Amino acid sequence: MRIHWIVALLALAARVSHAAVDEDAAWIEAARAKYAIPGVAIAIVQRDKPVQFHSAGLCDVERAIPCNEQHRFPIGSVTKSIIGLLAATLASGNQIDLDVPANRYWPQLKLADDRALMLTLRDLLTQQSGLGSVDWPYFWDAALTGEDYLARLAHVPLAKPFRAGFSYANANFVLAGKVLASATGSTWESLVTRQLLAPLRMSSSGFDASGKLAIGYAPATEGTLLPLPFLSPQPIRPAGGLVTTAADFSRLIAMLLDNGNAGSKQIIPAKAVHALLSTGGSTKRGGYGLGIGFTHLRDQLVFHHAGSMAGHSAAMLILPGKWGVIVLANRTGSIFPEGLAFALLDRQLGHAGDDMLKRFGGPLLTEAVAEPRRAVAVSPDAITDFAGAYRHAAWGEFVVEPSGSHLRIRFGPFDAALDSEGGESFSFLTAPGWERIRITFQRDAKGQVAGFSLIDGTNPAPQLFTKFKA
Repeated sequence: MRIHWIVALLALAARVSHAAVDEDAAWIEAARAKYAIPGVAIAIVQRDKPVQFHSAGLCDVERAIPCNEQHRFPIGSVTKSIIGLLAATLASGNQIDLDVPANRYWPQLKLADDRALMLTLRDLLTQQSGLGSVDWPYFWDAALTGEDYLARLAHVPLAKPFRAGFSYANANFVLAGKVLASATGSTWESLVTRQLLAPLRMSSSGFDASGKLAIGYAPATEGTLLPLPFLSPQPIRPAGGLVTTAADFSRLIAMLLDNGNAGSKQIIPAKAVHALLSTGGSTKRGGYGLGIGFTHLRDQLVFHHAGSMAGHSAAMLILPGKWGVIVLANRTGSIFPEGLAFALLDRQLGHAGDDMLKRFGGPLLTEAVAEPRRAVAVSPDAITDFAGAYRHAAWGEFVVEPSGSHLRIRFGPFDAALDSEGGESFSFLTAPGWERIRITFQRDAKGQVAGFSLIDGTNPAPQLFTKFKA
């Protein structure tokens, strides 16, 4: 009789568990629809329990293909956590030292000041270098290489004094990838594959667009979405180039929750996991470690990173030793995945999750998309003044040219209308759903246009271009 009672309890527990999973699925679908995300693929990993996969919406709207855990998504800056884990793994095996000057491994390192002599891998991975970035041109000019990026860093104005606090820059991880490669005599891509992807059987993960790729979308006008082509420039990939699936990434999270173990096999040393999921001795409630941020949610220390790439966004969140999630979505210009990740953890901790979704999830699509701006007619004199070629040692050459009574700006294959911001200030959209870049023309003492300042939304200081051809 007692056996039947135990079996009945187990059956009841299973029904309750399935009910909770179904409730999560319904809540996820409602959240996805509310935030107008075409599709999501999610893996929720709890230590010593089966992985929960949740998919909702479409990974190809035009062909009505539903998302699932096997769809590949670019994860953007979540890649930084992978580079941080790789560095921690190599350091735990004494293959590199995070705290010696990086120029010991790559002597060609040159920056705008003498921090190049002192900069370490830890400075780069914790975003304490104060470097600026030069990212946007690399999305449009395929002729630019990783070596170009690194050489041009010497001409990018520094964003912050050395080790004066956190300053986010993709350049930190582009440079870290080069240092890791030079230190080991390998490429950073092969290091990631050999140390992490292959041992974890993450066979659908890599750095290209092959396989079952979710179509990426961007907000176009209110309530509509525009499909975007896959875009992942090779020079910036150490900062944001990994493409993966919810199924694959769940294996990496499970390994991190189990101190580097996958099944009965030690994939990476526990020391490397502890180095990644560490506050570095900080007593602050939030900060940035080795390629991953940390914060507190309801007094729980959690580690997290979000990312975005053309048409896609992602977020990873880990409660060390207990719980983790990866949220993959196919809409850019949205922080919805991060909001959903924090909300799912909140639900795991026994709360509704709605407040966290609202707090971290950003504005709804209808709130986020403003009316499209229109190019404003410019006087013939202004066209004559502003038209010409402009140069920056790191950003390259931009051409401003007339188009009837309007102005356009061109960089390699990129071509966009200049929209008036008032006076001699203009802006242009880098891509649908992406940021606007603002430029303000500068005049010399004689009143002639001598250049323009460019604000890209990443570097705190304007980038100054010189006019060299009328």
